Amino acid sequence: MENRIGFGSRLGAYLIDIILVWVLAFVMCKMFPDFLLDTASEQLNQSIATNPLLADSFNAQMEQLTLSLIRFVLMIVFARLILFLPEIFFAASPGKMMLKLHIAKADGTEASRFALLGRYAIKHCAKIFTVLAYIGLASLFNVLSSLCGFVVFTGCFFAAGDAHQALHDKICDTAVFKQSATNNETC
Repeated sequence: MENRIGFGSRLGAYLIDIILVWVLAFVMCKMFPDFLLDTASEQLNQSIATNPLLADSFNAQMEQLTLSLIRFVLMIVFARLILFLPEIFFAASPGKMMLKLHIAKADGTEASRFALLGRYAIKHCAKIFTVLAYIGLASLFNVLSSLCGFVVFTGCFFAAGDAHQALHDKICDTAVFKQSATNNETC
């Protein structure tokens, strides 16, 4: 347990990842300017149709601004899901790779892809539910997204404890280590 990485280094890796997410989201918005606008426009028009007060207050510029903001937020969600995928395949996000950190089993041995996938799904469940809510599967996913986001956010502070494991690490029996501190030489 003494080789596990605590909250500070993990926060540093996360901040690097977030900078990369914003850059990727911006690039994606420039590359795909109409991506998802049809669905967002339909949802906005349904909201306006069901609430006559909205119809009076919205004009074309506000609608375009709203759609652009929705698109950018969705691009951030997609960028986060994409940029954190290396956690499954390489046992490290780009920020962790830059800081020479990686994910392993709690005992320091190489984590299975199944454990890494479970950790990824738990850690990013809020974003996954946001995407599901957006594509219209159910408004219940909005509530689940908020609830999961709060639980995961709070669970990240567990890494400041003696075990140096966030909630998603405890659930999946994983931890974050310096690259040379484990038996995993492939990361």
